[in-house]
Amino acid sequence: MLRFVPRDSPHACPSDLETRALSAVMGKGRLADLFMPALRRANQLFGAALLLQVAELRRAGDPVERSLARAKELELQLSFAWQTIDILLERLGRVPPAHRPHYRKMDRGRILQHKDVLHLSCREVARLYAVTRSTIHRWVVDSVAPKRPDRPLVAPAPPDRTYSALVRRQVLNMAMAGFGGSLRIARSLALEGIRLSRSTVRRWTIGTTPEPTSPPDSSSVAARPIASAARADAAPAEKALHLVEQAVRARRPNHVLMVDVTLVKALMGFLHFRLAVVIDVFSRFPLAWRLFDTEPSAEEMASVVDEAVARARRYHPELSLAHFITDKGASFTAEEFQATLARHGMKARFGAVGRHGSIAFIERLWRGLRDLLHLRLDRRLLREDLEPRIGLGLFYYSVLKPHQGLGGATPAEIYFQKEPARLSAVPPPREIDPIPPPTFVIRHLDAARRLPVLFRKAA
Repeated sequence: MLRFVPRDSPHACPSDLETRALSAVMGKGRLADLFMPALRRANQLFGAALLLQVAELRRAGDPVERSLARAKELELQLSFAWQTIDILLERLGRVPPAHRPHYRKMDRGRILQHKDVLHLSCREVARLYAVTRSTIHRWVVDSVAPKRPDRPLVAPAPPDRTYSALVRRQVLNMAMAGFGGSLRIARSLALEGIRLSRSTVRRWTIGTTPEPTSPPDSSSVAARPIASAARADAAPAEKALHLVEQAVRARRPNHVLMVDVTLVKALMGFLHFRLAVVIDVFSRFPLAWRLFDTEPSAEEMASVVDEAVARARRYHPELSLAHFITDKGASFTAEEFQATLARHGMKARFGAVGRHGSIAFIERLWRGLRDLLHLRLDRRLLREDLEPRIGLGLFYYSVLKPHQGLGGATPAEIYFQKEPARLSAVPPPREIDPIPPPTFVIRHLDAARRLPVLFRKAA
């Protein structure tokens, strides 16, 4: 069992052997029944004390203490990660080697990539991935000179002969960097001018035969953005009208604005923040956001609306504001907030209570933001850490991330009425073409490497 207490600390941390010995001494009976709940409670108190100590260090103005607190957090995460690996390896080790599932060709390639990047030996890689050392050695030899070129042990070998091997390698790197699924990778490449189908990306990244998909729609630029906002205007118009009576459909930027407040937990649940965001429904572009320590009042929400309206009129002075959608919270139904909407010439609308989809656009924003920033799992944040992370997440969400509901365009392209970059994407050249495709390098906006971005390499 790894020790979380520093070596120079006067306090001792019980080892796994000491815990087992204490459990054996207590034996069976009433004390044994109380042993496990007491041990769990002690672990919870130990974790709370450790996090409070780290929070106190991070609040200090000394940069050395803040760096020490960050180092302690990373050390704790790394310790738990290695414990998780040991538990999984111990479970897999109880399975006979002959009965263990084989790694796929793509997985073998990723394992060898980890070996090369981290400069691991065959013994270390074999222990980490629960295989024999001779198996790793055989993969290494086969990747250099395959005995059967028609059936290699490691993919991709030989290089793909249909499209450029450079594009295929770029797709694999994007999948490993965390861009998302096959559709997300294909649309991210389309923003950079390379058109690939979702089935091609899926075949390269997963290695399975994809299901047939419908061909992409080649409609006009204006038809794609409206698809998300006016989805209920086609065949299922009556059904959508039945779900949400008198629903407002956005027809242009600044036509319909929407605001909502969500709860963000931090510091392992000891702190709670409220995040308020105002978005344009037509494009899903966030116009204003603010982080509150407590539930925002009507005055505070009115100031957020003033900021969003000022920005919307600065971006599109020729487009008037018509509707503003909220839920029926106390801060939104207050007279001061309603007076602010009336002063800006907007009609207040409320999402239907108990009706699914009435504020679906901003609910999708909350889900996307939590997935991008891992807010469900990473709750060690303080306010000074959470604010810049949310700012980066909203920038990535609105400027760099292609949206499926917008046909692969970004909210910024739709809001500012720019032609989506995906419409000018072209297929990559074949192997016989003399001009190679443009090469890209993968970078990240944040230090945690959760917001990957493609950058075109300089010629």
